[in-house]
Amino acid sequence: METVIKVLIADDYRIDQLNAYTTLQQVIGVEIVGFVQSKSDVYTVYESLQPDVLVLGLSISVMLWRESVLTLQRNAPRTRLLLIIDDEMRREALAMPMLQGIGCIRRSEVPSLLIPSVFMVAAGYIWQDTDKSRSKKNTIAVHQYGFPTSREIDVLYGLAHGLTNARIAYELGITERTVRAHVESLFERLEIDNRKSAVIKALQIGWIDIADC
Repeated sequence: METVIKVLIADDYRIDQLNAYTTLQQVIGVEIVGFVQSKSDVYTVYESLQPDVLVLGLSISVMLWRESVLTLQRNAPRTRLLLIIDDEMRREALAMPMLQGIGCIRRSEVPSLLIPSVFMVAAGYIWQDTDKSRSKKNTIAVHQYGFPTSREIDVLYGLAHGLTNARIAYELGITERTVRAHVESLFERLEIDNRKSAVIKALQIGWIDIADC
C-alpha cells in the first residue's frame, strides 16, 4: 500500500499561488493537512500536525528564514523542509550554510517543480539548484537499468506532475490501457511498486530531470 505524504503549507503569497497547492492536493499519495498564511501561526500548527513535509514560502528576509528554520528543526526534527524562495533572494539564501541541507525552489518554479520536489524531499533527498542539475548524469544507472524509451520518459514526466493514467493518456494521445502498461513496466524495470517511488528513482538515476518538469 502506498504511503501518504502529509504536507503542511505555510505561504503568504498572492492568491493565484494557491493553484499550485490545489494541484498538489489532487496528487495520489499526498495529503495537505493544513494551510497557514502568517509566520505567527506556523509554529503552533507545525508542532500539532507534525507533517512529513513543510512547504515554507513566507515572504520574510533571509535572516528571518534562518531563525524560522532553526526553530522548526528544533521542534520537529523528523519533518522535511521545502523552502519557497523569492527569485531575488535565491543567491543570498543558498549561500547560508544552514540552508544547504534543506530543499529549496524558486518562487517562479513552484508551478512546475512543486510536486516532484515534495516527492524528493519526503524521501530524504535534497533539491536546491535547478541550473546546476542540468549537467548531472548518473552513468552507473545506465548499466543497471538501461535506457528508458521516449514514451516511458513521457509517462514518467506525467507521473512527476501527479497526473492520473487517464490524464497522461489524454496528454499523449494514447489509450489509458497503454499508459497503464507503461507504468507497470516502469515499476518492474525500476524495481519499485508505486508512482512516487518511480518518480524519485527516475530522478535519482537521471532518466528524467527535475529542471525539465
